Amino acid sequence: MNPTVVNKALAIGLAWLPALFWLVFAAAGVILGTGGLFSEAPELGLLFIALSFAGVLGFFGLTWVCWTSKPVTTTTMIFLLCGVVSLLVAASFLVIEGGWNLGDPITLLQLTYFVICPTVFALINVRRYFLPSPT
Repeated sequence: MNPTVVNKALAIGLAWLPALFWLVFAAAGVILGTGGLFSEAPELGLLFIALSFAGVLGFFGLTWVCWTSKPVTTTTMIFLLCGVVSLLVAASFLVIEGGWNLGDPITLLQLTYFVICPTVFALINVRRYFLPSPT
């Protein structure tokens, strides 16, 4: 089998699909953050919008990397970094405030699939931007 096809399939399965899952929450976050702008704490609404928007940009960056064969551009690298920061902030909030039981093997598998896999894939592609492989 062609190694490029296998690499793309792994990228889609381990990075893009979990990012698609998070995209639903990021889109909802933009909407809820907009509503939060008109509450008693508008700065939290603005923070929520920024975090969610960074997640959407990260999804766009992952989509570019996973579904095309083009090299990583500066814009894609910035989108990937926005997504990594957004994902790490959201995941750390969920671990601290969400009551995730990190001693549970199922929770660790979910954390690995939904957080670590997309983050590592994005960071590998950011590294690829700075240190391109010789051709």
